[in-house]
Amino acid sequence: NHEVMMRGTFANIRIRNHMLGENGREGGYTIHYPSKEEMSIYDAAMEYKKDGVPLVIFAGVEYGNGSSRDW
Repeated sequence: NHEVMMRGTFANIRIRNHMLGENGREGGYTIHYPSKEEMSIYDAAMEYKKDGVPLVIFAGVEYGNGSSRDW
């Protein structure tokens, strides 16, 4: 269902979020800036949604080039 797919969108273990710094862990993690807490991208997105904060994704040139069958 769509909720599983939403969680899986940023679940690639090789994703590296440069906002976590040079020593940030790989995977679908980010910083929720209001709380300064590191959490999954999905959980952070849900927190921002709850607070009414619009979001933008900055991604590398190859992001989204996977097979459409992945969805």
